[in-house]
Amino acid sequence: MKRTQKILAFALSLLMLITPILAGCGLDELESQATTEQAPVGGTEAPTTPDDPTDNTKTTYTVEIETIGGMKMSDVSVYIYSDDSLDDLDGYSATDAEGKVTFSLPKSDKYHIVLSDIPDGYDLKESYTFDGTTAKIVLTSHVIEDATPNAAYKLGDVMHDFTVTTMDGNAFKLSEVLKEKDAVVINFWYTTCSWCATEFPYMDSAYQKYSDDIEIIAVNPYTNDTNEAIKLFIGDYGLTFPVARDTAGLATSFGVTSYPTSVFIDRYGVICMIEPGAIVSEKPFLYIFDHFTGDDYEQKLIRTSEDLIPVITPTEKMPASAEIEKVLNTEGLSATYRAEEDPATAELTWPFLIGEKDGVSCIYASNQEVDASYAIIYADVTMKKGDVLALDYFSSCELGTDVLYVLVDQKDILQISGEGTDWETCYPFVALEDGTYEVALCYLKDESDAKGDDTVYVKGLRIVTETQINKKTYIPRFCANNMASDGTGYKDYVDVVFNAQDGYYHVGTENGPLLLVDLMKATRFSDTSIYELAYNGQIVLNNVNYYDKLLPYFSYASNASLNGICTVNQELMELLKIVAEATGLEAGNDKQWLQMCLYYNAYGTDGVELEDPIKGLSNESAYPTVEGKDNPNYVTYNRVIMPRGLKYKFVPTKSGAYRITSNSEIEVDGWIFLEDGSQLCVYEGGERMYTDQKNCSMVVYMEEGQNYYINIAYYDVYQVGTFSFTVEYIAPTFDLFTIASPGYFTFYENEGVEDANDIIAGGIDVVLGSDGFYYEKRADGSQGSKLYADFSNLTPIFSKILQEMIDLGAFNFTYSETDHEIIEIIDKYGKDNCKTKLKEIWGDNYDLNMEFYQVDEILAGKYHGGGRDMTEEIRKYADKMITASDAPAVELFGCVEVDETLASILWKLMDKYTFDGVENSWLKLCYYYRHYGPTTANS
Repeated sequence: MKRTQKILAFALSLLMLITPILAGCGLDELESQATTEQAPVGGTEAPTTPDDPTDNTKTTYTVEIETIGGMKMSDVSVYIYSDDSLDDLDGYSATDAEGKVTFSLPKSDKYHIVLSDIPDGYDLKESYTFDGTTAKIVLTSHVIEDATPNAAYKLGDVMHDFTVTTMDGNAFKLSEVLKEKDAVVINFWYTTCSWCATEFPYMDSAYQKYSDDIEIIAVNPYTNDTNEAIKLFIGDYGLTFPVARDTAGLATSFGVTSYPTSVFIDRYGVICMIEPGAIVSEKPFLYIFDHFTGDDYEQKLIRTSEDLIPVITPTEKMPASAEIEKVLNTEGLSATYRAEEDPATAELTWPFLIGEKDGVSCIYASNQEVDASYAIIYADVTMKKGDVLALDYFSSCELGTDVLYVLVDQKDILQISGEGTDWETCYPFVALEDGTYEVALCYLKDESDAKGDDTVYVKGLRIVTETQINKKTYIPRFCANNMASDGTGYKDYVDVVFNAQDGYYHVGTENGPLLLVDLMKATRFSDTSIYELAYNGQIVLNNVNYYDKLLPYFSYASNASLNGICTVNQELMELLKIVAEATGLEAGNDKQWLQMCLYYNAYGTDGVELEDPIKGLSNESAYPTVEGKDNPNYVTYNRVIMPRGLKYKFVPTKSGAYRITSNSEIEVDGWIFLEDGSQLCVYEGGERMYTDQKNCSMVVYMEEGQNYYINIAYYDVYQVGTFSFTVEYIAPTFDLFTIASPGYFTFYENEGVEDANDIIAGGIDVVLGSDGFYYEKRADGSQGSKLYADFSNLTPIFSKILQEMIDLGAFNFTYSETDHEIIEIIDKYGKDNCKTKLKEIWGDNYDLNMEFYQVDEILAGKYHGGGRDMTEEIRKYADKMITASDAPAVELFGCVEVDETLASILWKLMDKYTFDGVENSWLKLCYYYRHYGPTTANS
C-alpha cells in the first residue's frame, strides 16, 4: 500500500490547484531580505543571563510580544535595564517563535524593557515595564505614510501608503480604503497573461460576495498595455473590482516576476499573504476572504492559500466487506474488500459507500465536493491465468481533473473521468498467471468546481474470458519480470525491435506493442522517478549531466494521454541506458534499462495496438494534416497541455500561399512552426476582412515538400472539447490586406543605443513615396504596398472608430486625455454643475482627483494637451474615405490613403491616448497589402 500512496500522491499533485511552476506566466518566488538591526539603547555588550536554579536571589521574568491582531512576534531583540535611565543593561535576548523570551534576574520592580528590530509601521514606546514578573506587549501597526519602502517587501512587512488612479478615474489610496475595508488584495497582471485571464472570473465572483469587506485593486505594471487595451479587457471579462496602472511602482517594490501574483494586506496594514500563480477556483478565494473578514480574525502569516483551506476528514466509514460483496460481486468472483489501513493516511482517506445510481445498486466515492481529496477501496481478487477482470461504471465528474484510477498490484491500469450518460463496461486487467491480485479503486477530486454528481459509480465486478471483451482494451505489462530470489534484479526481459517507419521501438516485432517508459513515477528500476533522478543531478556520466537532454521527454510525458508515459525512440533509448549506467545496481546488464519500461497488450481491437501516448506533442508524433477547404482536420483536447497545443504536420504538394482557418465555438490561438522548432507564424489577427473574434485565420507562404507544423489550441488552457481547421491553397503568391503594426507595444531590446525610445510599436518599415503617400519599405529596400488608414472599422487600439472619435473631440490636441474626461462632464452637465457632479462621482477621493485632473485649471480654460485643435483637418481626410462604388477591392471600403500630414495627425492621436513619442505608433491604425511569395518572409 505504500507504493499505492506514492502513486496517489503524484497523481493528486497534478490535479491540485495550479502550482507556481505550472500556473503562471514566468513564475519565480519573491526573495526575502533581512531587517536592518537596530543598536541597543545604552551599553555596547549584550550579556546573556541564564537562569541559575541554585541562585535563590534571582527570579524568572517573561516578556511576550504580539501584534494587535494576535500574531506572535519572533526575533524581536529585548533589552532589560535596571531603571528608567536606560543606562545599566541587565539582560538581552530575542523572542522565540511564540513571541516569548525569559530572563533570570535579581528580583526588582524597577526593570524597564526596550525593544529593537521591530519592523517599520509599528507604534513603539521608548520603554515598557513588567507587571510583576511578566510583560505582555501588544504592538499596533498602521500603514506607513512614506510611500517608498527601504527594501523589497516581504511577508510580514507593514505596507507603505500608495495611491493609484483607477481606469474609471477614481483615486485608490490604501490607507483610506483600509478605513472601510477589512483587507486589500493587490493583484499584479497584464492583458495577455493567459493565467491572469483564467483566474479573474473566479476572483471576481468571490469579490462580489465579499465586496463590502474586501477590496481588490488589479494593478497593471506593463507599459505596453494601452489604456484602451486595459479597458477592453475589463469589459470583456466583466471585472467589477478596481483596475489601475502601476503608477506607484508596486511591482518593483514587491519584486514581482510571476503573473498573476496576489498580495493580501490585512486590516492592520500587514502583508499577510503573497500568492504567486493563478487560483483557478472560486472556493479558495472564499476561504481566504472569510479568514480576513471574520469578526474573530486572528492575524498570521500565510505561506500559501492551501493553508486556509480546511482539511475535511471523512465522517463515514466503509461498510463491511460482506455488505459490499453483496452489491459489487457477481457470480464467479472471489473478492474481499478493505478500506485504507495505514494510520498515516487513513484518517484523510474517504471511503466508498453503498448507494444507487438510476435505481441500480452500486458503490461510489464519497468525497464529493471535497477539494483536493481522495477515496480508496481495496479488493483482494482471486484470478486464474487468462481471467479478465471486468466492471461497470457511471462517470459523473469533471473531465480530466476528477479521476477514478484503477490500480492492479499498485500499477496504474485505467483512468475514468468525465460526465457520462449511461453505464459503461471496462476490462482493466487480464491475469498472466494464477494468483490473488490487489485491485484498488482510487477517486481523486481536485480543487476546481464540481461537475455532475462529482463522483464515479461502480458495479458488477466480475471475471470474464478474453473472447467476451467487446471494446478496445489495453492492459499494461512490465518489460522486466521474474525477480531473482535474492531481490537483486530481474531474470526475464522482453525483446524490443526498432521500427524505422514510425521511429519507435516495439515489443516482440516491429509492429508489436509500442515500447513505453514511465518517466515521472516510480518504476521497477527505482522507487525514485527518472525525472527526480535527473532533476536532482544524479544522471551524470563522464562528467556530463544529462538533465537537459532528457528535458524534452519529461515535457512529452507530463502532457501524455497516459500520465507520465513516453514512447521510446532511438535517442531516448540511448538516454535510458545512460540513466541505468549512471545509477543502476547491476554491473554488465545491458538490458537493465528495460526495468523502466512497459507496454500494453491489446484486447478487443482486432489487432490494433495502443496509439502513441505522446501523439501530437513532438514533430515525430505530429498528426497528419489533410488539405482542402472541404476537408476539416479535427482537434480534440481532453486534458491540459503545457506548452500549448497539439501539432499537426503539413507537407505542401506545391509551393504557394496557404490559408489555415479554425472553426471553433470557443476562442482559440494559432501558431505554425518549422522543422527546427522556429516560429513561422503566430496568429495576431489584423486581417481587415476577417473579424471572427473566436477563431484564427493564418496566411503563410509554404514551400513544396517541406515540413510545417500547425498548432491550434484553446485560448483557455483548461478548456476541453473538439474543433476543426482547414488548410487551403490560395495561389502561387498572394497579397493580404492586414494591419501594418500588429500586436502590442514592446520594449526596445538593443542596449547601448543612444536616443532609443524604451518602447517600440513594431510593424513594417515605411517610406514616403514620390507621390506624397506612405508605402511599405521591404527588406530589400524596394517599395511595397501603399498604406491606408481605417476610418470606418474598429482597430486593435481604440474602442471607437476614428470617424466617431472626430465627433467626440479626440483630435482636439489642445486637450490631454485627462482633460477630455473632464470636458465630457462639462459638456454633459454644464460648467456650473461640474464640481457637484464630480464630487458625486469621486466621493471621498474628490480632493485628490481634483488635483490630479487639474480641474480648476480646465474650468478656467487652461488645458494640458500642448497642441492645437486638428478636428477640421481630420474631417477633410474623413471625406476622402474610399466609397463602396469607388473601391477597387472590397477590403478598401472606408479607408483613406495615408500621406505625411495624415500620418502626423494619427501619430498625435496615438501620443495623446497611448504612449508619447513612440516612433511610427500611427501604423497600428493602418493597413497595407502584405505580399506572400517565395522571396517574402512570413513572420
